[in-house]
Amino acid sequence: MSALYWLSFGVFWSIALWTDMKYRKIPNWLTGAFAVSGLLMHVVLFSWEGIPAAASGMLIGLAITLPFYLCRAVGAGDVKLFMAAGAWTGAWYALLLWCYTILLAGCIGIIWLLWEERRSRRLRECGMRLLLLAGTRDRTWLYGWSRRPPVKMPLMLAAAPGAVLLFWLHPIS
Repeated sequence: MSALYWLSFGVFWSIALWTDMKYRKIPNWLTGAFAVSGLLMHVVLFSWEGIPAAASGMLIGLAITLPFYLCRAVGAGDVKLFMAAGAWTGAWYALLLWCYTILLAGCIGIIWLLWEERRSRRLRECGMRLLLLAGTRDRTWLYGWSRRPPVKMPLMLAAAPGAVLLFWLHPIS
């Protein structure tokens, strides 16, 4: 069970990483197949009692990613992928997977921002704005900030090592 679980989850996660890095999208056929196979895996392993575990994992996957989607921090494919991962892992592991992903995304995001001069300039500017914000009550300088295009990175760049970290620190028995 363990080897098949790791292999199946790893195949889906690797395809999601590849498509997110190459096309900046996670296709519906992948997230759908991932979710259905997670539900089926729970039914095969735990009979009908496995469905509530898979459903609660999907619900947690949706609940923790939807606010980020509404703020445009992640895409719809990321939301569906974490729902599908919840179907595979259950609620607790879906929550841990998201926590590791967010921690790694923050670290990778800083490196991503420093990678190019344009991004490096933006990070320095952001730091200056935070310093100014701490020392002034005048907020007029903030208005130009929201018109800049966002710097985006594929979430799977953090989610892939997040899954490895999750299963290394918390092996599923």
